[in-house]
Amino acid sequence: MTALVALAIGYLLGGLPTADLLARAVRVDLRSAGSGNPGTANALRLGGRRLAAAILAVELVKGAGAVMVGRALGGDPAGLASGAGAVIGNILNPWYRFRGGKGLGITAGVTLAVWPVAVLPAGLLVWALARVTGSNAHAAVLGLLAYLAGAGLWGLLQLPNWWGIEPGASLMIFALALVVIVTPKLIRTPAANPAGLGEDGEGPR
Repeated sequence: MTALVALAIGYLLGGLPTADLLARAVRVDLRSAGSGNPGTANALRLGGRRLAAAILAVELVKGAGAVMVGRALGGDPAGLASGAGAVIGNILNPWYRFRGGKGLGITAGVTLAVWPVAVLPAGLLVWALARVTGSNAHAAVLGLLAYLAGAGLWGLLQLPNWWGIEPGASLMIFALALVVIVTPKLIRTPAANPAGLGEDGEGPR
């Protein structure tokens, strides 16, 4: 029961339309201009670095905050449920007829609380893959698969996880859940042009 409550709380937190609100504060409409995606790349393109950085920072806080709230309610299981709920709420945004972002920024925030040692390597890997493939969406899918493999290895070897959850089956199952939640949205994204500035040129959201 606690996990379900945490899932619902995470969903509501993840669904908060913070990217749209921040953009509108500087008179930018992310949904009707550029790629139409309320993500950091579209914010960078339309509003500049400060707007993009602000949106990404808030997404990180929302993701990590959801996990922390869940943990306070019921330990690691509730924290994982709340984190998953936040990613779902970000993608299936209840404020915009379940049309949200790609869930990458908030996934990074959730990871910051659940598996902190993976945040920087995962970010660098996705960046490198985007440069090689010319597609942020394809790079993110490959990065998620690497994320899943890494979580399995981390749990198998019981490697240190700083302030995150205890490495083991829970970490592996959670990584699999994130792959299942986020990948379909990325796959539905049209292929990018060689410069990576097409519809899937969006960064985290």
